[in-house]
Amino acid sequence: MTFKSWKLCVINISIATSFFLLSYLFIYPFITKGVVFNGDDTWYQINRILEIKEGIKDGNFLPYVYTHSFGKIAYPLGIFYPEITIVPIAVLVLLLPHPVTGIYLGIAGYTLLSLLIVYSLLRKLGKTRSAAYIGSVLYAFSAYRTVDAFTRFALGEYIAMTFLPLCLYGFYMIVKGDRKEWVYLAVGFTGMLLSHVLTSFITVLFLVICWIISLFWDKNKLLTLLALLKAVAASILASLIFLEPFLEQEFFQKYGKPTPLLLSDTAQKFSDMFISALDNSMLQGWKEVFSIGFCLLLVLFLGIVLYKKMTNIGRLVYLVGCVSFVIASNLFPWNLFENTFISVIQFPFRILMLPTLLLAVAGSDLADIYFSKLSINTIKKLSLAIVIVLGILMMWNASVERLFKVTEYTSKGLYTNTSDFFEGVEYVDQYTPKKTIKYLPDIYTHTAILDNHSREVLIAESVNGKQMYSSSKFKVGRRVDLPVSYYKNYTVYQGNKKLKTNISSRNTIEVILKSKKPVFVEYEYTLLNKICYIISIVSWLVLSVLFLFRCFFKFKN
Repeated sequence: MTFKSWKLCVINISIATSFFLLSYLFIYPFITKGVVFNGDDTWYQINRILEIKEGIKDGNFLPYVYTHSFGKIAYPLGIFYPEITIVPIAVLVLLLPHPVTGIYLGIAGYTLLSLLIVYSLLRKLGKTRSAAYIGSVLYAFSAYRTVDAFTRFALGEYIAMTFLPLCLYGFYMIVKGDRKEWVYLAVGFTGMLLSHVLTSFITVLFLVICWIISLFWDKNKLLTLLALLKAVAASILASLIFLEPFLEQEFFQKYGKPTPLLLSDTAQKFSDMFISALDNSMLQGWKEVFSIGFCLLLVLFLGIVLYKKMTNIGRLVYLVGCVSFVIASNLFPWNLFENTFISVIQFPFRILMLPTLLLAVAGSDLADIYFSKLSINTIKKLSLAIVIVLGILMMWNASVERLFKVTEYTSKGLYTNTSDFFEGVEYVDQYTPKKTIKYLPDIYTHTAILDNHSREVLIAESVNGKQMYSSSKFKVGRRVDLPVSYYKNYTVYQGNKKLKTNISSRNTIEVILKSKKPVFVEYEYTLLNKICYIISIVSWLVLSVLFLFRCFFKFKN
């Protein structure tokens, strides 16, 4: 190995090591407190992690039916909310003696992945090491990404942001003409789809709009379309493990729109978003406003001054980043989309993930412009880059410390190393069939109807991943309308006997008992479920090989 090769190896190892340290720094202020704080979705996401952990103990890494939480009503959240990218966190919680440590290390793991992905992609786009490093830190320690991780504790969205860079890079390269890079889009969108559906939906809308605009100058429209379709097909195959059972339930019966809200009401004022960014706010509360943070706002202003000196891709991401920042606010006519399929996004601020990434890339471009003007050696440029990164980190840490001063965040709903499942049934109506909604009070109280007239509160417990119901009034031949919503592939066993299930007038499961024993409700995996599992796993292996080949091919060149 030549001296140049050794030098390159040392540099890469040093960068990777620093990313490990930065990923731990991302969780350090939180993990040292020994608790998971009261983020907007903390109880919801913690319950998901714990349900998966219990499922793993029972030999099921992807439990469809949640039996310990959400009221112990055999709630199929695992079908409607992607679980796979939460599994690593659940494994850490299971293996480590302190669950809080496992949760935070899982969050750190996805920060490490984000740093590595953004840095690598910026290098592939021709950025210098220093500029790529600054761009990756801008993204990983951005205000909105931190809000998703801790203020909101929206784990699905936070993890999905890890794969967003791969999606946009793959799409850009395809449209640019390097269609062999379709695998990046396929891998990125697969990871995103297996993390959070709404984030995937927003990304699809964004990419479709960009593709339509690109048609005005794309001279190889058909080849571009074929490459995009190839990526889409690969993503669908790799995501069948989630998509098939999800779509099976969606087409089986009607569900309400999850937490229906008026977009015009939830859209944040642009002036408030500007002030929030200026303040680098990550604060929690109904009156608080989420934004891109001070560092990316600075990139936005510097871009105005240095726009003509930016590279073509720098200008592109800067303009699109600015536009998407405005669209995320009330300056965009969201009222026009109230009764359309777009209203499912609920909160326009979710679009902030786009300007967060795009302006981080633009920031990398600006860093290259700045470094190219300096007549100093590499060591001095590296030192300057370190100073810039330290500035980003100091500002981030100051904002986190302000978050800790929010009483609502630090004093209520805390998860500790001795905590169990959170109790509560909020949001259960999101994935409850429309016909069952009005009977939810009965379901929450585990109230069954015996022989079509008498009401009886059953005892509900979780046994080996199954929801068990028992009562002293169970007897042979008794008709029992169980307090469980009717879903496709739900089965009921009493002992070793499978009971015939019918749909009751409450749209719940009705059975005729064959003994006095308790009944067990579970999801019975179909042949199609199992086939889709296999297809997805094979697709992951194929995409992994293709992805690594493309990485090696580019590196070699």
